[in-house]
This record gives sequence, C-alpha cells and structure tokens, in this order.
Amino acid sequence: MKWKLTCRRGAYAGQTFAFETAQVTVGRASTNTLALDPEKEPRVSGVHCSFFEEDRKLLVKDSGSTNGTLVDGVKIQSAVPVYQGSLISLGEKGPEFAVECDFLPPLNKTMENTQPSGGKVPPPLPPQPPAVAPPKPHAPPPLPPGPADAAPKPFVVAPLAPQPPVAPAPGKGPALLKLVCRSGALAGKTYEFTRDSVSVGRGESNNLRLDAFQDQAASTHHCEIAWKNGAYVVRDKESRNGTYINGQKIGAEAPLPTGAVLRLGEKGPEFMATYGTASAADARPAGGAVPAAKQGIGLMTLEGKLNEAKKQVSRDYRWKLGVVVLGMLFLLFAGGGIALWQWEKVQEKQRQQEAEVERLKNEQVDFGRVSAKASGAIYGVYICEPMGGNLVRWAFAGTAFAINANLHLLGTNSHVGNIVNMPGFANKYLVVVRSGDPKHMYRVRRSILHPEYQAGENGGAVDCPDVALLQTEVATIAGENLPFPEVLEAEDPSTRNKLVMPGAPVCLIGYPGEYAQSYLDLEKAANVAKLVSGSVSALVKFNQGMANGANYDELQHTCQTSGGNSGSPVLDRNGKVVALHFSGISQRVATITEGEDGKKVIGEVQVSGSAIRTSVNVKYLVDLVQKEFGSAAWGN
Repeated sequence: MKWKLTCRRGAYAGQTFAFETAQVTVGRASTNTLALDPEKEPRVSGVHCSFFEEDRKLLVKDSGSTNGTLVDGVKIQSAVPVYQGSLISLGEKGPEFAVECDFLPPLNKTMENTQPSGGKVPPPLPPQPPAVAPPKPHAPPPLPPGPADAAPKPFVVAPLAPQPPVAPAPGKGPALLKLVCRSGALAGKTYEFTRDSVSVGRGESNNLRLDAFQDQAASTHHCEIAWKNGAYVVRDKESRNGTYINGQKIGAEAPLPTGAVLRLGEKGPEFMATYGTASAADARPAGGAVPAAKQGIGLMTLEGKLNEAKKQVSRDYRWKLGVVVLGMLFLLFAGGGIALWQWEKVQEKQRQQEAEVERLKNEQVDFGRVSAKASGAIYGVYICEPMGGNLVRWAFAGTAFAINANLHLLGTNSHVGNIVNMPGFANKYLVVVRSGDPKHMYRVRRSILHPEYQAGENGGAVDCPDVALLQTEVATIAGENLPFPEVLEAEDPSTRNKLVMPGAPVCLIGYPGEYAQSYLDLEKAANVAKLVSGSVSALVKFNQGMANGANYDELQHTCQTSGGNSGSPVLDRNGKVVALHFSGISQRVATITEGEDGKKVIGEVQVSGSAIRTSVNVKYLVDLVQKEFGSAAWGN
C-alpha cells in the first residue's frame, strides 16, 4: 500500500513524505518512521501517533502524546479512520499533515456514488398534497420511565405517516421544529428550533452537534434543515455517508414532511421530525396530548397576577441581594487572607528547594571512594563466536554490573541483552568480563528483558524501561569456578527522594565508546571501567514531562558518556545504584564567534558526544529481579 503525508503547517510545510506500508510512527524520537527535528517541532512528543491498516482502512491512533492528536480538528481518544484529504494535527498548534491515498474514500464525500450504477439520478420524493387546514401536529413519543440520572436508552417507534406541511399564519416566520433522536449517542433526547436554518453534524459550529466519537457515520457538517415556502427541507452538505428521509437517500435537497424520519448515513443517528405553527406547538403539554378546550384564567387576570408577583420578587430580591453582597465581602477578605498564607507557604518551599539545589551543586563528593568500592562489580559485555576451537571476541556490546553473587546476576539494558537476537548475529553469544580482571570471564546463559521494553528501529528503547538481567554460567570460560567478588546495591526508594533531585551529584562507571577497538584485547588496560561524574539535570516521566521526587521514570544527567556506556550504573554519593544509563541525545547549541571584521557572528554547532544523557530509574530493575527470583534476590 502506497500513501503520503504532505505537511501543511509547521517546520516541514510543503514537504511530502511517502510510505510503502501503513505501519508508520510519527514523533521526535529518531526511531520513528517519520522522525521530526526536536528543535524545530518542540510540541511533538517522542512517539506522538501511529498509522496502521485494518480491513482496508487507514487508521490513526494517538500514542499518549502530551498535546494530543487531532483529525479534521477533533482531538481523538482512540484509533479512528482517516480519509483522502483528512488533516492530521500533532497538537492544536503543532504541525499539520494532509493524507493522500488513492484507495481511501475522499473526505466530505459519500463513500458510495451519488448515482446508481445505471447512471440515472434517483427520482425525488413525491410532492405532498397542499394543506386545506392545519392538522393537529403529532405528538412525539413519550420517553420510557426511569431514574432521572439513568443514561437514555434507544427505543423503537413506528414511523409516522408523512403529513402535509402546515402553512404558517400570514406574516409569520418558520414553524417550531422538534427533533426527537431515536438512535445514536443522543438517543431519547428532544431538540426544538424556531429558525430559518438548522445545521446538523459533528463539528462544534453546528446548531445540533452530534457526538464526535460515537456518531462516526455523521460528517463534520452533515446536513441543513431549512424553512422554505412554508415547510422544512433537508439539504445534504456533501456528507460522507449521505442523508436519508423515511429510508430513502436524498440528493442535494428534499422536502421534510412533518412526522418523517431523518437519518444521517445508512446506519447513523436517526431523528423523528415534527413541526407545526409555533403557537400550536407551544400549547402542547409535556405529555404530548392536545387540550380539548381552553383552561385557566383570562389574559387580563394573568397580566395582573404577573405584575403583582414582579413587585414582590423585586422587594425580596433587594433584601437578599444585600445579604449576599455582605457575605461575599466577608468571604473575599477571609479567602484572600487564606490564599496569601498558602502562597507564602509555596514560596517558602520553593526557596528551600532552590537553596538545597544550590548546596548540592557546590557539595564536594569523594567519588574516588565510590569508584574504589564499586569498580570490581562492573563488567564489559562482548559478542563472541567459536572459531577453530577458540573463542573469538567479535564485537563489544556495552556495560553490565553485578547485583547478585549467588545467582550470578548482572543488570544491563534490554538493547544490550537482546543484541544477539538481532539480524546478522547468528551463532554468536554474549560473554561478560570483569573490569581489569580477564580471569573473571563468564558466558551468559540467560537474558531476561523487561516485559514493557519496546525496541525501536535501531535497537534503542522509546519511552519504556530499557533494563534487563543477565544470568551467567557458574564457572568461568577458563574452567575455573570463580564467584562474583562484589555486587552493587540499589538505593532505597524512601531515601532516593532526598539523594536524587536536580542538582544532586552523581557518577557513572562503565566503558566509554572511544576505547571500543581496544576492548577486544582483554590483556590491555582499556578493559578497565572508567568513572565520570556530574549532576542530575532533570527527572522526567515517560512521555509526560517533568516529575518530582522518587516517582520519576528517567533521570537526565551531565556525566560525559558515549556508545559503550549502555548499561552503566548511575550511582549517588553513597555508591548505590539510582538508575541505568541507556541513551545520549546530541543536540545543536547556539554559538557567538567573532568574524574577521571584528563583528560578532551568531550561529549553531552540533555538540559532540551526548548533550543530554538519559538513564532509566533503577526501580524497574528491582521489580524485574523480584518478579523473576523473589523479593530478597537483589544482593544475596
């Protein structure tokens, strides 16, 4: 299937993107099928939305984006179909794309031809006989009894026989139009209009607005009911599924007899339409029956009673208004004092947090002590293959760290533990080697990925826990039975809130990618893990923005990293694991230089390495260990 997205608004306006398959994701992450520049489109989420084919239909679904996905101006909550010419907006003010696909029905056109196969236009509805005298209008069917707050239920009403239109009294406007909904999201509800034109559809600008999600058979602007020559007519507004009167599909315009059934689409919402003169309709009681004779008091008596009631209401209103004004003044002063007190509390808390962040930035932490304690638990992960009876180290995969000595468990990223399952890695397996000690070389016998991990196109994770467990053989590849001498501890979530916040110092121990070529020679010193330090720059939730305290999903930090650091532990000042490093995102930054003429030149430069380093919360690794090996498995 071939289809296109043409950008009509945003940084990519005028550009067209063609696809051979309907399995397409759109967002700022580089793993998307259509990856948008994060600098140019900041309102777009990492994975904003996705397109997929189902039953010869092209559907679009929001992927939990921050600003939502809109189809033809309506924000969607679930997967909805798109049509030739549909407009897809990534947020209300984000980029907008038009869909181009030949096999899809066009937007705002009927899905079937407006003419039958023979090419003849269907005959119009037969003209109604002129009215001799205005008949009594038919009452709408009563709603079924039930509790006031119960949801309205659809009910079946036998179609009323078409009645001739009622001619209005000379010099008067349109008759009172009553529409009783018989099916769809508005079933059981009644709507009344006295106007020259009533627009019906799912768009917000319609006089009778249908549900944008439940009434999908109706178009955004489906039809118009207009007063014309003493009767109502229906005009189809080039709707997608057509307009029907008494089961017959109409053309551009058709008369609407009183008592007729109006349906939007072959299986869409249905209304029973009745109308007469406004005075006759207004005289009808709630039950729908027409009174046999005049009842009540005369007009003069009624006017006198009304004037007397108005005076009494005016006296009562002035007295009650004074009481209300005094009460509001009291609440205003009292509420203002409470609001001021609350505002001061918020300001004081913010000042305390800012002071704590500043203190953390200036705090000197002995990460050398942390490194000496933790480096023995850091392992390099290699892809190996047997060749001629020897073990050939084929490539370097990343970093891992020991978390359980008895079970020979290590923690790393899912994209590291799953690398041998990717195409081109047949007959190869993983080996872990302890930092600085080639004797501690173990073959990985089991790789356990987090169940919520989702690999991107290039193997990296997208807004999900990129953590995994590696369980090795007990004996080393050299044949010796050497246990893991050290393991790392995870930080307790109850204390992590104090130790991990923006500005807090952290360090990372792993294998930076610039030494990758030396990794394959385990006798060289390059096999020793390297420590880099920095601080926490932000705590964020997956695809949801900033987070507070220990409930974060991703930790962003300033430690200098590169390719081989995937799977490296991020440690706090106590040497305990708070996160697992998994990604670095390079970015462009503004620069100011001085040209040859002495003038300052403003430009941009691509930051080498990783400007934003991202690590996943260690809680996901703790949960995976407990799920697979029990609640006390970490550190045994």
